[in-house]
Amino acid sequence: MKNYFDFCEAIRNQLVIEKQMTIHEFVRYLSSWSAYPTYRQKNPNSPDPLEKIEKELIEDYQATSSSQIIDVSWPIYLLLGGIPK
Repeated sequence: MKNYFDFCEAIRNQLVIEKQMTIHEFVRYLSSWSAYPTYRQKNPNSPDPLEKIEKELIEDYQATSSSQIIDVSWPIYLLLGGIPK
């Protein structure tokens, strides 16, 4: 059996999405994750975790409100490969 990994060369470049948004916009973005409505559906009597996150972000950024603009970044990871001819 041929080992296709003998020829590999890894090239690493950093890919990042960077955006400025308000704390409220960021929390609203978190609410779009599929885990959030699933959690809320399974825990209808529990406090909304996003309210706590928003409050903690306001405190951590020493902001006066959730309209404070923050820098957000998402690292992007790609693994590409192919079988040599």
